[in-house]
Amino acid sequence: MLPRLERRALRSRPPELPVDTHVYFFDGASRVHDSGRSASFGALLRVNGVVTARLAVLLGDHTNNEAEYMGMLSVLKHALSSGCNRICIYGDSKLVISQVDGAWKCHANNLVPYYEDGLRLVRRLHNACSGGFLRLSHVYREFNVDADS
Repeated sequence: MLPRLERRALRSRPPELPVDTHVYFFDGASRVHDSGRSASFGALLRVNGVVTARLAVLLGDHTNNEAEYMGMLSVLKHALSSGCNRICIYGDSKLVISQVDGAWKCHANNLVPYYEDGLRLVRRLHNACSGGFLRLSHVYREFNVDADS
């Protein structure tokens, strides 16, 4: 049997970067320090392989999943305002991607408001992308380093 890292390497592929498409990446993080918890998120937009926008936000006292959700919501809001109808959104949080995409339910009370906002924004974005497409996909951390930084 192959070790875990080798099995993961076999199933992990870099995300697709379609031409003439707004490709978003987001990542959230939370660390515990002596002074308390500190959370942040990062996001970026690539169009035709070129980074056209970056965002980094310090959030304060939030959990890791809350930070991931805030990154996703920021990306969804930007995508709505962009007017583009071909959108890919990538994140390394399987939880957030699966919940906002409708595959998983949200049971954590602290995440429910973010989850509901995400579902509402995704519905609006699906309507806005009627002639194109909207893709929400999980990527492994090694393919999300730009948003993580």
